Amino acid sequence: MADNIPSLLEGGDVYAMDLLGEPGHSIQERPLTSDEDKAAWLHQTLAALPEEQFHVLGLSIGGWTATNLALHHPEHVASLTVLDPVQTFDDIPLGTALRSIPAAFPWMPRSWRDSFNSYTAGGARWRTSRWRA
Repeated sequence: MADNIPSLLEGGDVYAMDLLGEPGHSIQERPLTSDEDKAAWLHQTLAALPEEQFHVLGLSIGGWTATNLALHHPEHVASLTVLDPVQTFDDIPLGTALRSIPAAFPWMPRSWRDSFNSYTAGGARWRTSRWRA
């Protein structure tokens, strides 16, 4: 995302948010127990900004979050772009979930992580960088 910021700024202000529960600077003060709660959090965040509507872009879980916002608070959404949104259009296939397990742990053989990355990239050759603590 960071590499795209300069070109996106040519069109206007850009807000990049850390999702609650994900690495970043956002601090969760109370539990979010439903999809409606998650949409309300983002709605409250956007309501505090000067614009009334936003061109919302989300990747993976951010794509699901953006879609969830559009479903529950469409008044904020001028446009919606989602890239590989998790569990938005369909469930994650069991085979994909099982194949992802080795990719989740940096101490697993790199060839296993590379195999999963290749699988999710439609068979493209993939080589992960070495994991560093």
